Amino acid sequence: MPPVPDVPLAEDPDADEEALAEIALAFSASSASSAGYKEPATLHEALDSPDAEQWKQAVKKEVKALQDMGTFTVIDDLPKERKAVSSKLVFRVK
Repeated sequence: MPPVPDVPLAEDPDADEEALAEIALAFSASSASSAGYKEPATLHEALDSPDAEQWKQAVKKEVKALQDMGTFTVIDDLPKERKAVSSKLVFRVK
């Protein structure tokens, strides 16, 4: 198992949560170093994997970052004359 990264916790509670997410990702990477580990190709595979909780948190973090930048919006009812831009999740252990 890799050592726990030395992450200083900030006064901001959101920063603490982000630091803990980084630690969780470090632990999820430990299963990636085992022989035969295959990164998930789809969200379904990611959520069926032993690292499902870490993948779920990573997806939430990524979607929030895209929404905060104004580059991603969930639309329930797309007008008939419009086409949605497709997207794909790519799962990589860093």
